[in-house]
Amino acid sequence: MRRAFLLTALASLAAPTGAAAAAESGSAGPSGVIPGVLYEKPWGPASLALVVGVLVLAAVAIGARTPRSAWLRNRLAPHVNLGTPAGEETSEATGKRSRLLASLFTSTEKRFGHRSHWRKLERFVERSGLKIRTVEVVWIVVASGLGLAVVTSLLGRSILLIALTACVGAAVPSILLGIRVRRRTRAFDEQLPDLLLTIASSLKVGHSFTQGLQVVVEEGRAPAADEFRRVLNEAQLGQPMEVALTDMGERVGSDDLRFVLESVAIQREIGGSLAELFETVAETVRERQQFRRKLKALTAMGRMSATVLVCLPFAVGLGIQALNRNYLDPLFSTSTGHIMLFGTLAGMAVGALWLRKIISFRS
Repeated sequence: MRRAFLLTALASLAAPTGAAAAAESGSAGPSGVIPGVLYEKPWGPASLALVVGVLVLAAVAIGARTPRSAWLRNRLAPHVNLGTPAGEETSEATGKRSRLLASLFTSTEKRFGHRSHWRKLERFVERSGLKIRTVEVVWIVVASGLGLAVVTSLLGRSILLIALTACVGAAVPSILLGIRVRRRTRAFDEQLPDLLLTIASSLKVGHSFTQGLQVVVEEGRAPAADEFRRVLNEAQLGQPMEVALTDMGERVGSDDLRFVLESVAIQREIGGSLAELFETVAETVRERQQFRRKLKALTAMGRMSATVLVCLPFAVGLGIQALNRNYLDPLFSTSTGHIMLFGTLAGMAVGALWLRKIISFRS
């Protein structure tokens, strides 16, 4: 009888839902901290995730950068007695944050700094010309991915969507850095023929090769002037000019610059007029660039087709999600949907690589 009574009592219990739950909790809707439009509109969650990701990136970038004066003072403090000048007192919280970030960056570099992938990333960051450390880039990527993943989880999405959002958030800083590297390398290639002719003219009037580089530094523009200035500084510190030029070729990553450096190395072995060599190489580099632009124009249609074919599924998916929010839920909530989604992404990746192979060329 006692068991029957317990079963009857449990059966009569019911959790309050809807308006009853809201009335008992004393709240008629979501909190007013976040505008209600972000809950009602289809684009609300994506906008919120984007805003939070940008804020996380900004916070990491601000926290990673310490003032130059503070860094110099910390380096000189063990050797000299430096007082804190008036007006430059820093708060204890700021000092703790800087020490925490410094210890985090140091431990990360000690753990992964010796790996080959880390060195490749370091070279990649150096090519961008940004005054930022490799470890800072790594933690910005991690923070971006985790920030968007946390926002997606708070919005109650599935595990698959959270993982995809984390991958997208981690890829955004890398894509922006890659765009910066390509633009800087392209700008260097466009300046290279004129710089070679400037060096050749300087050699013809009797200047040395070092003086010719100095003319390029004084009259040139970034990024070429910055790179040649670094070459001159390294040569003044005792490094051989050939080694400094080779390091610049590896640092810039330009095929045209490697061609120029190889030509200079051959000329130093066999002899000859260096001014005439630079004029010939400048003309060759200019013709290579013109040929590259012509091929780029001929393959413009193929590149546009590849871009449309890759972006079209995502655009259609976003359109369907905006029109009917529940239509694509099986893709993220069922095992069959997960298999279809991963298969689609894999097929798109293979197709994108194949299209890139078709339209790519080597000049």
